[in-house]
Amino acid sequence: MITVRIDGGFGNQMFQYAFFLHLKKTITDNKISVDLNCYNPHGSGDIFTRFKLAPEQAAPSEIKRFHRNSIYHLLRPLDSAGITTNPYYREEDIDDLNSVLNKKRVYLRGYWQDKRYPFSVKDQLIDCFDLGKMDMTGASAENNVILEQIASEESRSVGVHLRGGDYIGDPVYSGICTPEYYEAAFKHVSEKIKDPVFHIFTNDISMIEKCGLSGKYDLKITDINDEAHGWADLKLMSACRHHIISNSSFSWWAAFLGEATTEASADVINVIPEYMRQGVSAETLRCPCWTTVTSDGRVYPS
Repeated sequence: MITVRIDGGFGNQMFQYAFFLHLKKTITDNKISVDLNCYNPHGSGDIFTRFKLAPEQAAPSEIKRFHRNSIYHLLRPLDSAGITTNPYYREEDIDDLNSVLNKKRVYLRGYWQDKRYPFSVKDQLIDCFDLGKMDMTGASAENNVILEQIASEESRSVGVHLRGGDYIGDPVYSGICTPEYYEAAFKHVSEKIKDPVFHIFTNDISMIEKCGLSGKYDLKITDINDEAHGWADLKLMSACRHHIISNSSFSWWAAFLGEATTEASADVINVIPEYMRQGVSAETLRCPCWTTVTSDGRVYPS
């Protein structure tokens, strides 16, 4: 049995579920399940409620041996070395994933943020993460008004994720999507499409001024959904034709799903930062034809 732990924010849960589906597709001689027994989703919501997903779950009796609490830290070296009979692996400890997956019983914990997994099950994911069928219970009716507005703009709509708030001053996530990043990204998109309309999604409205965007572009600020309804922003953002994402798995999914369901995908412009975290390149997440912009405003390919 291979068990994949599901936790974290909405975008991270989507990556974990993509990894789970990838394993189910590629491993046929072992049972693949998810662990929801200690599932405590981030305040942005959970994918199982919104997308009506029902994956194979590991029973509490099957995985209780993996939940060792503090003793886990003592056994971690033995787990990683494959000495224990019920190895518990964190993604960052794995050097050779294939060798780990060959084990009869293994528990996997991580975010698995790599485009290889979503692309390997792309068609299935588009069906699972069908934003048109997303359960919008609890969301403001104003979301539908904005969706109609975005649809009326056709190829001119650009979804922009300005992640501030909890990222400000964070030694891991700050300093990546800088004002220079957004300035270069907006300039690049404006050179590629005529009369773009930039739909701003942010958890920190002051980021608009910090990035010097006011008065320069046609901006539409979307702030109708609080954190508890952040999943509704995913639907709105994905409805845009083009995207400028932050170093966030949430906006990556908005761009990925938006492009995947767009007929003229070759005409789509998606901009991604050079890094997702300090020292962690975004190259494993940059999809074909996406444009990278660095923190000091360099654009490639141009």
